[in-house]
Amino acid sequence: MTCVFGVFLVLGTLLDSLPQSDLWRHTVPYIPSNLGDALWLSHTGTGSLASPTAAALGLAAWVIVLGALAAYSLRRRDA
Repeated sequence: MTCVFGVFLVLGTLLDSLPQSDLWRHTVPYIPSNLGDALWLSHTGTGSLASPTAAALGLAAWVIVLGALAAYSLRRRDA
């Protein structure tokens, strides 16, 4: 649970404070907290980091990838 809260709450705040380099522009908009912000704030015209469609697809990709890793880990470690 600590890792989940770290990824979803702390990582986004820490990465948003870094200087905006090319690497930042191609990675930070696609972490889960920023994708959620892009979906939630898409109607306000704040110039969100990702479009609502890209944000929804990105969040779906996070769920699918992490779910597949969890299923693999469970099958591998559980008897």
